[in-house]
Amino acid sequence: ALLIEDPEIYQYPAGLAETIKIMYMLAKMRNIQIFITTHSIELVRIASRIAEEKEIPLAIYFFERKMDGEIDVRKVTPEDKDILEKLGIDIRFLHLF
Repeated sequence: ALLIEDPEIYQYPAGLAETIKIMYMLAKMRNIQIFITTHSIELVRIASRIAEEKEIPLAIYFFERKMDGEIDVRKVTPEDKDILEKLGIDIRFLHLF
């Protein structure tokens, strides 16, 4: 497994896209999973688009800490992400819904 935290820091979108392409290529070659944490909707969009182009499975999860300290996890499918974006809902703010 490859664990990466906020890879979008100090990256332009074009550079980030190239970084994601290389990470996906290496993950496919080495048969490993990539886990990325981010607050960037741009990274989610770029990673989703490239995964679709390269036919690489992608899973998006939203983590939320509730007031009682419990962690709630929601899986967001690529289809769900697209529908929510068409509705004008930013998936970073799912905790409001």
